[in-house]
Amino acid sequence: TQQETVSPAAASQLVFTSTAVTTTAGVASTSITVQRQDSNGNANTADATRTVTLSSDSTGTKTFNPTSLSIAPGSSSATFTYTDTKAGTPTLTAASTSPSTITSTTQQETVTPAAASKLVFTTSPVTVTAGAASGTITVQRQDQYNNPNTSDATISVSLSSTSSGTVTFNPASPLSIALNSSSAGFTYTDTKAGTPTITAHSGSLTDGTQQETVNPGVATQTRVETAANGSGSVVPAQNVTAGNAVTLYAIARDAQGNFVANPSATWSLVNLTGGAASGDLVASGASAVFTGHLLGSAQVQAVANTFAGQSGVQT
Repeated sequence: TQQETVSPAAASQLVFTSTAVTTTAGVASTSITVQRQDSNGNANTADATRTVTLSSDSTGTKTFNPTSLSIAPGSSSATFTYTDTKAGTPTLTAASTSPSTITSTTQQETVTPAAASKLVFTTSPVTVTAGAASGTITVQRQDQYNNPNTSDATISVSLSSTSSGTVTFNPASPLSIALNSSSAGFTYTDTKAGTPTITAHSGSLTDGTQQETVNPGVATQTRVETAANGSGSVVPAQNVTAGNAVTLYAIARDAQGNFVANPSATWSLVNLTGGAASGDLVASGASAVFTGHLLGSAQVQAVANTFAGQSGVQT
């Protein structure tokens, strides 16, 4: 018998010799080993120093440690750790073109989300009509790197709105985000036109907020009010000194009382007594002026889009 010696051929490929790793977003992995081998899979320690370039197809923030990797003479392998902020299954590539180009290698790793740290609205802001339910609004728990978290225990999420109207969440607050789920959905109904901000809150998690838009519904009533922009109120019963004038505005409002418009109206005096006369009222489309002359009383009426409204008694 005679024992022979077979030495590896020149390195022709890189190979990951450690098994695929699973790591948490933002946390360094255990050591990953890449080895230079000949075409028969034999580890090569005899070649000159080989520079290895590492890359990942992840869209997150990636860190290799060390950042510069080389395999020195007398060694076949080099190790590194991998950190990634994006949960998923990124593919790592080890390549080398120095001192010569050899076949690269790939390995798919697993990055899991970190613990949830915040709530985020993942649907776009909604625009809805006052009194009507919105489409589904989705709130999601995420880690600090914006990864959806499904592994934490069930949490309770309370919902609130800055609106001064009557607000309805469906299902009712609080919602639950269950284990193995990252999100919960709900609809929003509000009687007050405006741009309310909705807040989702759960314990120590950072709140999620989103500004929605609530538009007025169609006009269902006409009122005789004190301001053209809808910021006033119905003109009250009041005493008007002879020669003094009161300006009144036709205001269209929806069923929830939201301002819709200051429409052109048909104006008249109704329920006249004493010396009050139709000539005391001068109409001008969307507004009218009532001037007291003789002792008496009347109410000012505006009719717009078939809806009539009246002021309080002007005496």
